[in-house]
Amino acid sequence: MLKILQEACTNIVKHAEPKSHVRIRVHVGHQEASMTVESQVADTPRTSSSDAVLSSSHGVIGMKERADLLGGSAQIGRADNTWTVRVSIPL
Repeated sequence: MLKILQEACTNIVKHAEPKSHVRIRVHVGHQEASMTVESQVADTPRTSSSDAVLSSSHGVIGMKERADLLGGSAQIGRADNTWTVRVSIPL
């Protein structure tokens, strides 16, 4: 789950509204661990020469694949101006 969080945070640095709040929630229960990462999407796309350095080349597809490999699930996408990564992994 750490690699998924890392990718979600990389995407925040690259795409979130500057100086906006980010919410990261982690819950570990007896049968599963879950994580939700929410950030405000920038009104205009942000790109820079550092994007290639920051990128893990996995993106959304990589986060979903990691969750699948661990027997879990991932819901990732945008609703209004909020980008959400929600992952659940069985323990």
